[in-house]
This record gives sequence, C-alpha cells and structure tokens, in this order.
Amino acid sequence: TFERHAGLTLDFQRTPVSGFPWAFRATFHDPHAAGTVDGRHIDWQGPDLELRLSPFDLETIHFSAPGRYRFDLGAGETALDAETLKGKIAFRRDGSLAAADAAATALKLAMPDGVATAADAASLAIALPATPAQGDRDPAGTFSIEAWNLTLPAGTILVTGDPLSRVQIAGSVKGPIAAPPLRSALAAWSQQGGTLEIGSFTLSQPPLTLSGSATLALDRDLQPIGAASMTARGLGETIDILAKQGRIAVGDALRFKLFVKGAQSPAPD
Repeated sequence: TFERHAGLTLDFQRTPVSGFPWAFRATFHDPHAAGTVDGRHIDWQGPDLELRLSPFDLETIHFSAPGRYRFDLGAGETALDAETLKGKIAFRRDGSLAAADAAATALKLAMPDGVATAADAASLAIALPATPAQGDRDPAGTFSIEAWNLTLPAGTILVTGDPLSRVQIAGSVKGPIAAPPLRSALAAWSQQGGTLEIGSFTLSQPPLTLSGSATLALDRDLQPIGAASMTARGLGETIDILAKQGRIAVGDALRFKLFVKGAQSPAPD
C-alpha cells in the first residue's frame, strides 16, 4: 500500500521480479486506487498489470493489462473492457516522462447513465517536451488518437446509426498548463493564449468521410472556439440520405447538391 500526499491510496500485490538477465518482469495483481484529489472522490480498480524492462533499455517500461477497468469519480461507476491492452512508457535520464503509447482491441465502454459504446481497436500516443512550455507558441505535448469501427451510443445518428469506420486525430497542445484544479488550469491556459493545434483529423461513416486540420481555443466562458479546413468525400450521397431522413428539406438538398457538383474536384483515389 502506498499513501500519496494528494490523499490517494494505491493497493496491489506484486510478484517477485523475474527474467534476469535478459528481461525483468513483475506482475501487479488487483491494483486499486482510492481517495480524494482536489476535493473529488476517486475510486479506480484495474486488471492484473504486467511490466517488462530490458536491461539494455532501462528508460522504457513495456506493459500489458487486458481486462476490466472500473472507475468512479463520484457520479457512478464507469466500466471499460479490453480484450488486449499493451503499450510502453518512456522516461528521460532525469526520470521525467518523455512519451507513452497504448493499443487495445475489442473495447467496450459502459457509462453510469447507461450510455455504452465499443470499438474493434484503438490506440493512443502522447509525447512531452523536455522543457515545459513557457509561452503560447511552445508545445506542452503532442498526441495521437485513433479508433476503428467505433459503435455509437444507442439512438445516436450522425449520417446514419452505423459505426464510425475510422476516427483519427493528431496534434499538439500549445501554451503553459497550470496545476489542477481543472477549471482554473484551463482558464489560466486560455488567458495565456493556449491553443489546441489539430494537425490532422479523419472522421469516416460511409458514405461520408471528413478530413482536415483545425485550431481550437477557449473563450472567456471556457467554451471552445476555432477554425478548421476540411475535405469531404461522399457529400452528395450524404445529402441524399439526410433528405430522406427529413433532416434537410428537399428543395435545400437540391441546391446543396448543385453547389457540391460545382465545387468538387477529382481525388487521386
């Protein structure tokens, strides 16, 4: 059991370290964290976690932790199931976090209010600079998120109710980020000119695919504002679907399709 000054207690059972001399391994059984952080109750429980460390690369820890994750932030339990989940965490020589990535398959997420979603596979990667951001042009970190065949919550319709065949977003957070609590940290970040630079994004739900880039920020009420540049594929077919659903009037749909036909251009594929 480890007691942290933030009020969080972490419990687990660890196996002896094995694998010498080619690889060090240890498994942490039944990890459980609970307590209060910044006035908010936190309760988290995960599956067994296996860590591996090569003696030839002491700055990178590989992990594997498939199974069920349960966490409660005071509004009820959220459960996340993963058939496989593995990744790695890289540190610098001074012990600071440099990067981390994870990939999972057969994901299922159940929220306290009954909302559920799933994905065939998903991945996440982050990287942090050696020096924290000092100004609004300095990166505080980069990220990349991707998911395949993402099932929407019941009753949610974008173009259709079908899964999103691919969701991808990659970019960077620019500007210094203050310590929690979250609201004051976001306010300080925004006031100092912080932005979310999305270098690329893709959202695909056949027949529509949107891709492009964007810059986002927060206004004084901490509401998102921004600008984006997008390319759309399958827009004509999408307009037909929306018209059949009654979400676009037939007359408007005809005008939109004429505009699309005049504005579209061939793509390499």
